[in-house]
Amino acid sequence: MYTYFKTILLLCMACLMMPGVQAQYPYLKNAFEAYNDSLFEKALEMRQKNDDVEALNYLDRINTGVPYYATILDMKINIHRKMLNYPEMEKLSGTLRSLGGGHVRRASITDAYLAQRNADFGKALELLDRNLETAPHTDYMSLLWKAMVLYKAERYDEAVPVLEKFVLDCFSYAEGHWYLGECYLRQGRISEALLAYATGAMFATSANIDDFGRRLNQLGDVDNEVLKFFGAAAAKNTFTASDKLLVSKVALNSQLKLDIDLPLSWLKQLKLIVEENNVKDAKDISHQLYLNFFQQHLIPDLQLYPFIIYYGKNDKVTAFINDSKKYKATVTAARSVLVREGLMISGTRILDAAERAGKDKVQHMVYYHNNLETEGFREIFLEVPVSVPDLFQEKFQGKMLEYMDGYLRREHDVTTGNAALYYYGSEQVHKKWVYSAPKDYRFFAYTSNGIKIMDEQYRDGQLTDLLHYYPTGQLYRHTERDSDGYKNVFYYPHGPEKLINIVRMPGYDMDTLITRYDINDSLKELMVRDNKNELILKHMYMGDTRYEYKYYTDNNMQMRMYRKGQLLFERKTDGKGVLEEKEYYLNGQLKKELVQYKDVFTEQDLKLYRKDGSLYGTVNYHGGKLNSGYMLSPGGDTLWMAFRQQDKDALKVYDEMGFLDYTIQLGFDGSLFPEMNYYYANGKIKEYRTRDANEKDKLFTEVEERFLSGNPKVAIEVLEGTGNMLTRYYYANGNVRAEYLTFDNESLEEVKFFYINGLPDFSGQRDKYFGYYGDIYSYGRDGRVSQINSKENECLVTHRSFVNGSLHYQKTLGKGTDTLILYDRSGQQKGYRVYRNGVLYGKSEMFYKSGAPEEVVFYKENGEKDSIASYYPNGVIRRTVKYDHAGRAQETGYEVSGILSNYTVSGNGEDTKTYVFAGGLKLMVSKKEQHLDEMAVIQDKDTLFYAQLHNQGLVQAIWRNEKNVLESRVVAPGDKMLTIYHTNGKKALSLPLDKYVISGDMVLYYKSGIPAVKSQWKYNMLHGGHSWYNAAGKLIEEQFYEYGRASKSYKFWDDAGKLLIEGINYGTPNEIWKYWDAKSRQMVEEDLVN
Repeated sequence: MYTYFKTILLLCMACLMMPGVQAQYPYLKNAFEAYNDSLFEKALEMRQKNDDVEALNYLDRINTGVPYYATILDMKINIHRKMLNYPEMEKLSGTLRSLGGGHVRRASITDAYLAQRNADFGKALELLDRNLETAPHTDYMSLLWKAMVLYKAERYDEAVPVLEKFVLDCFSYAEGHWYLGECYLRQGRISEALLAYATGAMFATSANIDDFGRRLNQLGDVDNEVLKFFGAAAAKNTFTASDKLLVSKVALNSQLKLDIDLPLSWLKQLKLIVEENNVKDAKDISHQLYLNFFQQHLIPDLQLYPFIIYYGKNDKVTAFINDSKKYKATVTAARSVLVREGLMISGTRILDAAERAGKDKVQHMVYYHNNLETEGFREIFLEVPVSVPDLFQEKFQGKMLEYMDGYLRREHDVTTGNAALYYYGSEQVHKKWVYSAPKDYRFFAYTSNGIKIMDEQYRDGQLTDLLHYYPTGQLYRHTERDSDGYKNVFYYPHGPEKLINIVRMPGYDMDTLITRYDINDSLKELMVRDNKNELILKHMYMGDTRYEYKYYTDNNMQMRMYRKGQLLFERKTDGKGVLEEKEYYLNGQLKKELVQYKDVFTEQDLKLYRKDGSLYGTVNYHGGKLNSGYMLSPGGDTLWMAFRQQDKDALKVYDEMGFLDYTIQLGFDGSLFPEMNYYYANGKIKEYRTRDANEKDKLFTEVEERFLSGNPKVAIEVLEGTGNMLTRYYYANGNVRAEYLTFDNESLEEVKFFYINGLPDFSGQRDKYFGYYGDIYSYGRDGRVSQINSKENECLVTHRSFVNGSLHYQKTLGKGTDTLILYDRSGQQKGYRVYRNGVLYGKSEMFYKSGAPEEVVFYKENGEKDSIASYYPNGVIRRTVKYDHAGRAQETGYEVSGILSNYTVSGNGEDTKTYVFAGGLKLMVSKKEQHLDEMAVIQDKDTLFYAQLHNQGLVQAIWRNEKNVLESRVVAPGDKMLTIYHTNGKKALSLPLDKYVISGDMVLYYKSGIPAVKSQWKYNMLHGGHSWYNAAGKLIEEQFYEYGRASKSYKFWDDAGKLLIEGINYGTPNEIWKYWDAKSRQMVEEDLVN
């Protein structure tokens, strides 16, 4: 089978395997195009990893103007189908339909799928019949979908002839046999169903072979599900006698002596059917294809048929056969015979077995092609029929026509070499090859509306002339080749700006001059390479800025940057490790001077100057260690000072906006080297680290890091006289969040966690290599101990639960499986956990006081979480989390009404959450190490706003302005509010800033201009009210935050304004939820204290 698929894949690509198609040329992209392409590449990467949520995150951020937009829509539809997000599928299908051409057909299949899900079979069939009637050739995708819809509608008599047509033409596609077997079974045609499943299993994949195996076992054993269909439609059954024998299980009688030993019941039943019937009995699929298939080719090898169908699809079976020369040769030979028979059936499309046996050539092939452009059936038609051996050796004559979903896609004349590629769903030529000799040809490419965009000429297989055009028809690139080499001229879309690349090729050497000109024919870039293709000179012009690079032998290089003729920066390297850098103010005054000798660990001198020429800082390194230095503020105050004899070296200093002022980082061997970035200094230190210079193994003795508010964030200190290290992490409100006391051996540590109100949450001891051990304490939100778990060797041994401070429940776990009951502080059971040998395993549940499920967690065998499902108090799903093998989490959140609210991908210190609103509006927020890292606003398919945040401040962004133009620029320190607009000119986002930091009232708007979100921010964190609105402008959700954490209260209303859920004292020891109970039709209180 694999040889078969390889052959037809090679066949379908034959018309593309020509030099003109394989030639690759660079395309000059602007920054926005590069941004979109990078997102698409990441999306493809995520799809290959089956990370659909993350793939969707990247696809949603790609602009609609990209040429592969239909591909993106197809991918998103498939992802949302897997996510069961049918409203989004419907919306995407409408967008796909608007693209016209063959995309209308793809949209109709999606719409038909949605219609049959809603049991609107009439509408689904109408859409599919329209596809079949309008396609000039057979649309096999729509044909199969029509059969599946009829099957779902239980109209088996109508589905069978559709499937029989599909099976005859697409014999090697397993899905057709599966559904035909399902219909036969429900018609009471038991023997024919077994024949269909047994044939389809041959062509099944590793993804569906087990489904075929289960059905075959059911039929072989004649279980109750099979028996209920027996005799359902005797009038249509041409295998009545066989069905009776099959149901009687005579073939399974141990007294029956078979000429070959068959290990499986369905094999015995199959042998009985094959031997008790004659191909000549009826001119139908079951006799002429299925029965003939087994009688002519499989009876001698029936004992090995399970190996034949599972080879290559089941690892154990495949390994067994590969290790056995005898079995492998037999299985391989049998598979080859079956593949040839499949080719002859679909290649001749002759139902009658006797007539087909007289043929030795094929003319048709249909296969399922899965690629990024589209997923669908391709049909190959050969003008001159070929034998199967010639097919495998690709010996073709005349024309080859390839159809996709009923439309001509490719045309290739093997004799002349001429070929054409057509746009999907139209008769418009996309690409064309015209040959005058085997190696002399001309290649053309066109847009879907017929505009020529490529014209290339080849002689003796080499490019001689090339013209590429923009989709508007304007010339983009012209390449000419003469006896010396190539000359490339690139033209830019806004005018006569061009890039000229001249490549001379005397012998094997190459001298190259590359120049680029602006619209006034002024030089923008110049590069010169020598005859060894090494760069010796480069000039770049960007507005009033010029960059000059000179390259010398022995890796010497000099770079200078000028602005308006004034030298601003220069760098020199001598190839021996000595580096000199100088930076200048606009007035010509030296700003920074750096000299580095030999390497970064040997010696450096750095000097910093003010505009008036006065020195305000120096740093000197000697022997890889900080030797001396100081830095002064603009007012003359000392920011820091260091001398070699002192034992503390400052490592980081931040300015008053929280931006990094300079860093001194630890070297690879524990030594120090500087990385200086001077912005502005007023003496406010956000983080400092100190190091004992006399203790080479100790990296530092004290560390402190603060939030932008000034409250402590991290504090680390080495306790004097002990060598132990105490690390504290803080909430933004100043209370301690976590505390780690690491002992001098650096392996054992005490761990404590605290609630945001300062009360204890957790405490225990752990070994960094072997996990927690001893007694581990957990506390309720009232600060009293709620449970004590005792561990040995990472396994739970004893569990104790407390109610109001007194022991309530105790359990000692042994080997094997044990269930642990969990209680809240009132003594009511709140859940259970299952352990196996002291490790969490299987299903664990938590309940609300009402008994309703609060959370269900499934654990893997190693104790790691596999999935989580959380619920609102009223029973509606709140969120789901799925963990992959690497521990990355994919989380999906829902509103209390059950509508998708958000989805999040987390792992490796990063998480990206996408909020979903009505009308195609989305807000993406990405965090890295708990810091806001990226933010984007997407409306339908358009990215309206995208920003990356650096050092906790927003530095550069892309957004759509009030002129409906995408703008990209660096955010200025004085920017107080960024206003982003929808494509219709209405506001999309008002983003408040305070010295680059998001602070103030932020508003996100629907396309109608109605607010979707109103929220208050401080220091890049939600701080204050956060309100959501529906598309009609009604408040549906309200939440309060303190420095990024939920607090105080939470409320949720339905679209009619009815309060559905209310959280009181949110995040406190006395948290209570109230929710609307549909049965009692009143608000019910749920106490969440533990």
